[in-house]
Amino acid sequence: MPRLGEQQSHGSYVGNGTSIQIVLGFQPVKVRIVNWTKDGGEEVLKLDGMEDDTCQLNKNNKGKILSGGITLLDDGFAVGESIYVNKSGSTFLWEAS
Repeated sequence: MPRLGEQQSHGSYVGNGTSIQIVLGFQPVKVRIVNWTKDGGEEVLKLDGMEDDTCQLNKNNKGKILSGGITLLDDGFAVGESIYVNKSGSTFLWEAS
């Protein structure tokens, strides 16, 4: 069985403004999400050990922690209602490992 962090996956989703679950078939230790619709692509990062439903904004917000973000699950991850990870109608690209 692979160790945590050895498996990788990537994809995209369109935000709905409430909550979305992405099933990977493994437990990620890191998730990176970029809002592809926004000019410059705001990047959000979630690492194992951070509180559930939080994530770190990178780029323009320089490390700000926000709620309504990302929760790591046993078989994938879920995004909350934050516009940085789930703005209705926006396309988001993600990487998980």
